[in-house]
Amino acid sequence: MIEIFSNSVFVVDIDGTINDCSKELKKWKDFCGSVNCSCFKESKDENLSSGLWCGLGRNRVCDKETLIQKAGIFDKKAIASLPPIKKAREALWGIFKITKSIWYVSGRPESQRLATLNWLDKHEFPMVSLRLRSSIDSGPIPDIKATMVYILKTVYGKDGQCWFWADDDERIREKAEGMGISYIKAPECWE
Repeated sequence: MIEIFSNSVFVVDIDGTINDCSKELKKWKDFCGSVNCSCFKESKDENLSSGLWCGLGRNRVCDKETLIQKAGIFDKKAIASLPPIKKAREALWGIFKITKSIWYVSGRPESQRLATLNWLDKHEFPMVSLRLRSSIDSGPIPDIKATMVYILKTVYGKDGQCWFWADDDERIREKAEGMGISYIKAPECWE
């Protein structure tokens, strides 16, 4: 268990970290296989939460993203139906009572901001700050998220703060630790 102080800062991913998106990820993976996506074929990793295939950041943002959204995968309707991880919500409210510094940072595109905010509100997660991938970001998702967090820490960070980053993507660990941020593996961390 981590010790939380009033000056602690929490960076929290969304998909796979505070919601169960496994069914939507399976639909995405199946779709990528059906359209002969070269990035999908390169990947041998079956661990969907690791994000090591297609648009989840193996090499870059997926060039089939428009087709994926047209197929209804991770669109507004799909986002609205994702079930929350209840223990994540409970833990974040407990953290919020101690420190108001929670930053949601996601690889979702900026075009999904309203759907994401509506989901957070519908499932009664603490409403704080939300950072999403801009439409011009085309690198690997872990790199994009790391850049967003680096900017947050550089602009808003203060001496003596303890930063934590909860994410289901193990590739975030090295990036977080490189910035002096403690990585917390989700969703296991909410147990």
